[in-house]
Amino acid sequence: MDARAAPHWDAEDNAVSIFAAGAMVPEAVAAGRRLGEAGVRASVFVVTSPDRLYRGLREGRPYLEELVGADEEGVPVVSVLDGHSHGLAFLGGALGVPQQALGVDDFGQSGTRADLYHHYGIDAPAIARAALTLLGRSG
Repeated sequence: MDARAAPHWDAEDNAVSIFAAGAMVPEAVAAGRRLGEAGVRASVFVVTSPDRLYRGLREGRPYLEELVGADEEGVPVVSVLDGHSHGLAFLGGALGVPQQALGVDDFGQSGTRADLYHHYGIDAPAIARAALTLLGRSG
């Protein structure tokens, strides 16, 4: 889901980047759709290897800079994975933008996938709320 070419996309007003890993991609896409209904232009980036993306920051031209261009300076980031939130928490600092890193930061719960995603705040509504918070809007 790439909203950067969508009508009315504005890096300073209504744009957000969602970086999702693994099983969280469908939740991120669903959040992007919800946000679109609220006038927010969300681009979803699928992270296949947080480690490689992080290690790539040491390269002359990091791959992250190919994903997110200079015209997107200031676009906040929501990251989400079904692991510890720190696994993608470097993105905001690397891009120099505000970030909310969502993930599973404590363990020991059991239940259905939907119940657990809701409990840990990594379901589509939670991702959308995080994006709205970063944009200074209520959700």
